[in-house]
Amino acid sequence: NQIQRALDAFVTFGRYDKQLRRACRLYRQHRDAMVDALQQTLPLGCQFEVPDGGLFIWLQLPANVPMTQLMPLAWQAGVTFAKGGGFYPQESQGEFTLRLNFAANSPELISQRIAKLSAAIRQCQAKKKKKNALPTVRLSQTVGVRFPVDFTRQLP
Repeated sequence: NQIQRALDAFVTFGRYDKQLRRACRLYRQHRDAMVDALQQTLPLGCQFEVPDGGLFIWLQLPANVPMTQLMPLAWQAGVTFAKGGGFYPQESQGEFTLRLNFAANSPELISQRIAKLSAAIRQCQAKKKKKNALPTVRLSQTVGVRFPVDFTRQLP
Protein backbone atom coordinates (compact mmCIF):
# COMPACT_ATOMS: atom_id res chain seq x y z
CA ASN A 1 0.00 0.00 0.00
CA GLN A 2 1.42 3.34 -1.04
CA ILE A 3 0.07 5.26 1.98
CA GLN A 4 1.74 2.81 4.38
CA ARG A 5 5.08 3.18 2.57
CA ALA A 6 4.82 6.97 2.67
CA LEU A 7 4.04 6.86 6.40
CA ASP A 8 6.93 4.48 7.00
CA ALA A 9 9.33 6.84 5.17
CA PHE A 10 7.98 9.81 7.15
CA VAL A 11 8.60 8.07 10.48
CA THR A 12 11.88 6.36 9.46
CA PHE A 13 13.67 9.48 8.22
CA GLY A 14 12.99 11.46 11.39
CA ARG A 15 10.34 13.77 10.03
CA TYR A 16 7.77 12.46 12.48
CA ASP A 17 9.83 13.46 15.52
CA LYS A 18 10.39 16.92 14.09
CA GLN A 19 6.66 17.32 13.38
CA LEU A 20 5.77 16.06 16.85
CA ARG A 21 8.13 18.54 18.53
CA ARG A 22 6.70 21.36 16.38
CA ALA A 23 3.11 20.38 17.25
CA CYS A 24 3.90 20.16 20.98
CA ARG A 25 5.53 23.60 20.92
CA LEU A 26 2.57 25.11 19.04
CA TYR A 27 -0.07 23.55 21.31
CA ARG A 28 1.88 24.58 24.42
CA GLN A 29 1.79 28.21 23.19
CA HIS A 30 -1.96 27.93 22.60
CA ARG A 31 -2.52 26.33 26.01
CA ASP A 32 -0.45 29.02 27.73
CA ALA A 33 -2.41 31.76 25.91
CA MET A 34 -5.68 30.25 27.15
CA VAL A 35 -4.37 29.84 30.71
CA ASP A 36 -3.20 33.48 30.75
CA ALA A 37 -6.54 34.71 29.40
CA LEU A 38 -8.50 32.61 31.91
CA GLN A 39 -6.37 33.83 34.82
CA GLN A 40 -6.79 37.46 33.77
CA THR A 41 -10.50 37.52 32.94
CA LEU A 42 -12.45 34.78 34.73
CA PRO A 43 -14.84 35.94 37.42
CA LEU A 44 -14.65 34.61 40.97
CA GLY A 45 -15.95 31.12 41.48
CA CYS A 46 -14.59 29.66 38.23
CA GLN A 47 -11.86 27.04 38.48
CA PHE A 48 -9.59 25.15 36.10
CA GLU A 49 -6.39 23.15 36.15
CA VAL A 50 -3.54 23.58 33.69
CA PRO A 51 -3.30 20.33 31.72
CA ASP A 52 0.06 18.62 31.18
CA GLY A 53 -1.15 17.26 27.84
CA GLY A 54 -4.10 17.09 25.51
CA LEU A 55 -5.87 19.85 23.63
CA PHE A 56 -8.49 20.96 26.15
CA ILE A 57 -8.94 22.85 29.40
CA TRP A 58 -11.83 21.88 31.65
CA LEU A 59 -13.51 24.87 33.27
CA GLN A 60 -15.63 24.47 36.40
CA LEU A 61 -18.34 27.13 36.64
CA PRO A 62 -19.86 28.37 39.89
CA ALA A 63 -23.31 26.97 40.72
CA ASN A 64 -24.91 30.36 40.01
CA VAL A 65 -24.14 30.11 36.27
CA PRO A 66 -26.75 27.92 34.59
CA MET A 67 -25.60 26.36 31.32
CA THR A 68 -29.02 27.11 29.81
CA GLN A 69 -28.29 30.84 30.18
CA LEU A 70 -24.55 30.77 29.43
CA MET A 71 -24.57 28.82 26.19
CA PRO A 72 -26.80 31.20 24.15
CA LEU A 73 -24.93 34.25 25.47
CA ALA A 74 -21.58 32.72 24.57
CA TRP A 75 -22.76 31.67 21.10
CA GLN A 76 -24.08 35.16 20.42
CA ALA A 77 -20.59 36.45 21.29
CA GLY A 78 -18.98 33.97 18.87
CA VAL A 79 -17.71 31.57 21.57
CA THR A 80 -18.30 27.84 21.36
CA PHE A 81 -17.46 25.13 23.86
CA ALA A 82 -18.52 21.62 24.73
CA LYS A 83 -20.88 21.18 27.66
CA GLY A 84 -19.17 19.02 30.23
CA GLY A 85 -22.24 16.95 30.96
CA GLY A 86 -21.87 15.08 27.68
CA PHE A 87 -18.60 13.57 28.89
CA TYR A 88 -20.04 11.97 32.05
CA PRO A 89 -22.12 8.81 32.45
CA GLN A 90 -24.79 10.97 34.10
CA GLU A 91 -25.04 14.40 32.49
CA SER A 92 -25.81 16.07 35.83
CA GLN A 93 -22.27 15.23 37.02
CA GLY A 94 -20.85 17.73 34.55
CA GLU A 95 -23.65 20.27 34.84
CA PHE A 96 -21.31 23.16 35.60
CA THR A 97 -18.30 22.20 33.48
CA LEU A 98 -17.09 23.29 30.05
CA ARG A 99 -14.48 21.75 27.79
CA LEU A 100 -12.48 24.48 26.05
CA ASN A 101 -10.38 23.62 22.98
CA PHE A 102 -7.16 25.59 22.58
CA ALA A 103 -5.75 23.72 19.57
CA ALA A 104 -7.73 25.21 16.71
CA ASN A 105 -7.30 28.97 17.22
CA SER A 106 -4.46 31.47 17.35
CA PRO A 107 -3.32 32.81 20.74
CA GLU A 108 -4.81 36.22 19.85
CA LEU A 109 -8.21 34.73 19.03
CA ILE A 110 -8.08 32.58 22.16
CA SER A 111 -7.54 35.68 24.31
CA GLN A 112 -10.41 37.54 22.64
CA ARG A 113 -12.84 34.64 22.96
CA ILE A 114 -11.95 33.90 26.59
CA ALA A 115 -12.63 37.57 27.40
CA LYS A 116 -16.05 37.22 25.73
CA LEU A 117 -16.76 33.98 27.58
CA SER A 118 -15.82 35.62 30.88
CA ALA A 119 -18.15 38.52 30.10
CA ALA A 120 -20.98 36.06 29.39
CA ILE A 121 -20.32 34.29 32.71
CA ARG A 122 -20.45 37.63 34.53
CA GLN A 123 -23.69 38.46 32.75
CA CYS A 124 -25.23 35.18 33.98
CA GLN A 125 -24.03 35.87 37.51
CA ALA A 126 -25.53 39.38 37.41
CA LYS A 127 -28.89 37.99 36.23
CA LYS A 128 -28.86 35.46 39.05
CA LYS A 129 -27.98 38.14 41.65
CA LYS A 130 -30.70 40.42 40.34
CA LYS A 131 -33.23 37.58 40.44
CA ASN A 132 -32.29 36.69 44.04
CA ALA A 133 -32.10 40.28 45.28
CA LEU A 134 -34.56 41.42 47.91
CA PRO A 135 -37.09 43.94 46.71
CA THR A 136 -36.22 47.52 47.53
CA VAL A 137 -38.67 49.61 49.47
CA ARG A 138 -38.75 53.36 49.09
CA LEU A 139 -38.73 55.12 52.44
CA SER A 140 -41.86 57.08 51.63
CA GLN A 141 -43.94 53.94 51.03
CA THR A 142 -46.54 52.78 53.47
CA VAL A 143 -45.07 49.87 55.40
CA GLY A 144 -47.82 47.63 56.75
CA VAL A 145 -49.49 50.47 58.65
CA ARG A 146 -52.09 53.04 57.72
CA PHE A 147 -49.80 56.04 57.69
CA PRO A 148 -46.62 56.78 55.74
CA VAL A 149 -43.42 56.16 57.62
CA ASP A 150 -41.45 59.36 58.21
CA PHE A 151 -37.74 58.57 58.69
CA THR A 152 -36.70 62.20 58.70
CA ARG A 153 -38.35 63.06 62.04
CA GLN A 154 -36.01 63.32 65.03
CA LEU A 155 -36.93 61.26 68.08
CA PRO A 156 -37.00 63.09 71.46
